[in-house]
Amino acid sequence: MSQVTLKMLTDYLERFGWSRYKAVEEPFEQEGIIHTGWRRSEDHEGYTLTIDPIVEKQSLSFKVPKLLHAPIDETPADRLNGLLLAMGYINYPVSQKRG
Repeated sequence: MSQVTLKMLTDYLERFGWSRYKAVEEPFEQEGIIHTGWRRSEDHEGYTLTIDPIVEKQSLSFKVPKLLHAPIDETPADRLNGLLLAMGYINYPVSQKRG
């Protein structure tokens, strides 16, 4: 499998018209990381997206803090349970899902 590089990722972003990002080298890592984000409107705080290629695991990590927000005191227990199950499934390793 070929190695994903910052250049490869930034080329994809540029090809699809996404120019608001910052590609930076990571200390003690060979692949670097990309920081970007979006807003749903001008008055919205927005979301931060981090794209992190992980060469040793042959994967990409996408992190969006604060994307899912469900206050415990305002969200029904059955809905919290469903959200936790969905997040657990999403984060379950792919190799475990197939096997």
